[in-house]
Formats: sequence, structure tokens, C-alpha cells
Amino acid sequence: MPRAIFFFAAVLMATITSIPDGGTSYALDYRINGAFFDGIYSHARYWDPDTNGFDRNETYHVADLYTGITAPVSPRMNLYLAGDLVWYHSWRPDSEDDIKADLSNASLNLNDENIKINLGYQLFSFGKSLVFYDSAPGAHLSWNGPARFYADLSAARVMGRSSIASITLGARPGFLEDTAIFFIRMHDANDGFARMVDPGYLLLPLENTGNLYWYGMKWDIFVGDLFVSGIVMGQSGSLDLKYDTLSSTVQVEAFAGDLKCTYPVSDTVSTGVFLFCASGDSRPLSGKVRAFVSPRPYNNSSIIFFNGGLDAQDITDRFSFAGIRWPGVIAPGITYTWQPKTNLAAELSALVLYPEDAPAGRSWYGWETDLRMTWDINEKFSLFANMAMFRHGDMFETIDGTRPDPIYAGNTGINLFF
Repeated sequence: MPRAIFFFAAVLMATITSIPDGGTSYALDYRINGAFFDGIYSHARYWDPDTNGFDRNETYHVADLYTGITAPVSPRMNLYLAGDLVWYHSWRPDSEDDIKADLSNASLNLNDENIKINLGYQLFSFGKSLVFYDSAPGAHLSWNGPARFYADLSAARVMGRSSIASITLGARPGFLEDTAIFFIRMHDANDGFARMVDPGYLLLPLENTGNLYWYGMKWDIFVGDLFVSGIVMGQSGSLDLKYDTLSSTVQVEAFAGDLKCTYPVSDTVSTGVFLFCASGDSRPLSGKVRAFVSPRPYNNSSIIFFNGGLDAQDITDRFSFAGIRWPGVIAPGITYTWQPKTNLAAELSALVLYPEDAPAGRSWYGWETDLRMTWDINEKFSLFANMAMFRHGDMFETIDGTRPDPIYAGNTGINLFF
């Protein structure tokens, strides 16, 4: 964590302890919240970038203690500080335990009737998390206008020297409903795209600078009992690639979309369909880049394919393809949710994955099925368990020309809130 953030937090904390307001000291009127997470994760045959094969097997344990404190500065302003203490233990013979402490939030927050301002280190989500989802130093401004209209402005310093900013204009027509248009700009000053490009493909130590843009619309609306959620966006920009004394400019033109529809069949059962699509490029870097690029996305459409199983996104810190690999992805799927009680739920999902721009002689990535279960024992304690399996299509082959064995993943654990 940068020293400047700790210094910022220390200065703000010292400031609030000395600010009176009408003879009232807010320094002692603070609130503490926290959470404890403990989980065991296991996966078999994940993609390993070091071996260039599906042979990454691991079982590991993660415990995370999260603590936050809210301290009032004035009736409409407060300081929020939060941190994580994380313990990681892997059962791999060559792995050592790791304990680290991180500051997860250090923000000064203004909550007025129609305006909210958050300044400092905080969580940012751009493009429904399909473009960027992570904590970073920056600012967020939200304005609630007349007739349920609103405007959001966000800007953050990310991935070293790079920056990202967005503007969103929308309306909230009803409970849990939201429709908006948005524009996002990122300046890549930290070789993010260059590090994403497979070094085994180019064999060149590339550098880059450039600007990327995302624009589109998103919505969460009810159509009768049917809940429709989605986002569609285009991407453009240019990146200046450099190798030694050689340089060239690469243009980016891509698109992505995510659509989900959920319908309650009964009081305990609901079904849904979804479609995720991200453009691809079967001939990378030959002219324009048509693969949808995201600096740090999070996609919960599946447990394995979109979360590290096929591209090692879970262990690398770099730009990613929203479609996971150069050819992009088209992923239709279905969900079945059973909720016999308000605090107990199980969701079964299945999806088939095709390349958006398929290479010659190839037609599909494979298929995946996931099972997610949660049990909220009370408002402060919950249990979870998830299982997943991915079977390869003809986009993947082992060194002897056969399809790889299936990928498996599972995790279980607890959440405790206080």
C-alpha cells in the first residue's frame, strides 16, 4: 500500500479528533463494523502460464479479518477507515504461509440531501465490473436530480501510473431499477496492454502507452414479474507499442454485452437465461485489435471459465480479455434457483462457450456447470459452498493432440459479521 495513503489516513484521523461543531466533539461518536471470512478452496487442472498447460492443481485456505471504523467530522461528513488482515495457507509442498495487512478504505465522505462525495482510497466499479473492479485512490461524485434522474462522476489512479475516469447519466424509475448511459476513459501509462500480450507469441519485451474508451448503456428493470439486467458497450482507442527503437500504433475496436433475465416460477423457484458476449480477434495484432480489453475485470457468470481457470486471471495482475482469450467468447446459459426459505438458497447454472471470432478448424471452448449454495443462519453468520466443472471443446488440445481432462473447482466457508 503506498505510504501516501497511510499518511492521508493518519492526517484525517488526527484532524477529526480536533474538530468541534457547535461545541460537540464527534471524535468519540464513532461506529465500528467488521467481518470475518474463512474459506477452503480447491481446483484441479487450471491453466498454468508457466507450463502453458492445464496442470495447476492446488488446495488452499484463506482467512480474512476485516475491520472498519466510521468517525463523524460533521453532521453530513464522516471519515471511513477499513483494513484487512489476511492469512493464506496452501497445501502445495513448495508453498509458504503468507500473512499480510492491507488498507482497504480510507475515504472522506459527504452525504448531503442530493449530493454524495467520496474522496480517498475506495472501491471502484466501472462498466458493471466488466471493465474494472478494484480499490484505488480517487474520487466519486453522485448527484440525485429531479424526477429520479442522477449523474455519477468517478476518477481513480490505477495500476501504478495509469488513470481511469467515467461519467454516468441515468434514472431510477422504480425500486431496484436503474437505466443509464456511460462513458469511460483510461490512460494506460504502465505498459498494461503490453504485459497482457503473450510473451510466448511475440518474444519481445514490449512497452506501451495509450488511451482506451468504453461507452454504452446499462439497465436493471422489471417487465411485469420478469427482471431484466444488462449492459452493452463498445470500445475504442489507440495504443503506442514500442520495442527498443521500433514503434507502432495499434487501434482498438471491440464490443461486449451481458444480458440476464430472471423469472419467478413459484414462491420458491426461479429460472433464468443469460448471454455474455465479448468480441475476439483470431489474428491478434494484425491491424486493428478487435478483442475486448479490460484493465481489471470481474465477471461472475461462471466459477471456472471467467475466474482464472482458462487464463490464470486469479494469479496474475494485468490487463485481461473480457472474452478470456484472443478469440473472444459467446456464452449462453441457463439458471435454476431454489429458495425454500428466505435464508437458504441453491443455484444451478450451465453455459456453453463459443469463440466470437473462431480460428480455422475450431468451433467451441466447451461447457461448464456450477452449483452455488448459501445458508444465512442469522443476520451475522452465514455458510457457503460452491462446486463447478468445465469440459473442454475443440479449442483446446494437449501436446499429444487429445482434449485435456475436465477442470474442477470447489470452495466452502463461513462469513461472520459484527
